[in-house]
Amino acid sequence: MVREEFSARLSLHRVAWTQEEAIPDIHADRVAMIRILRNLVDNALKYGGEELGEIRIGYADSGAFHLFSVQDDGVGVSSEKSERIFGLFQRTGKRPTASKARVSDSPSSRKSWSVTGQGVG
Repeated sequence: MVREEFSARLSLHRVAWTQEEAIPDIHADRVAMIRILRNLVDNALKYGGEELGEIRIGYADSGAFHLFSVQDDGVGVSSEKSERIFGLFQRTGKRPTASKARVSDSPSSRKSWSVTGQGVG
């Protein structure tokens, strides 16, 4: 669903989209998950710079949590400024970045974080 929404921009900017083959059905707030993914992909397209060539959607099951990640090869943010990006209206950075969200059935267990650097997975 999110990919289709951005297909024109992905094509225009020649950005490849890759994602996990098998993402299972999970119990989560669908609207919130779509909003999170949409925001992270939109930010990658807006702020990825000329270097942006790929957006990768990842998934892992840790047993206790479903882990989703949005990674791009654009300019990114430095590790010193990575906490700032989760504040409202914040922009910064120069290195490739991955953002991850951990989802559980409990709203108090939801968490997001970012990881900076080349080859983040």
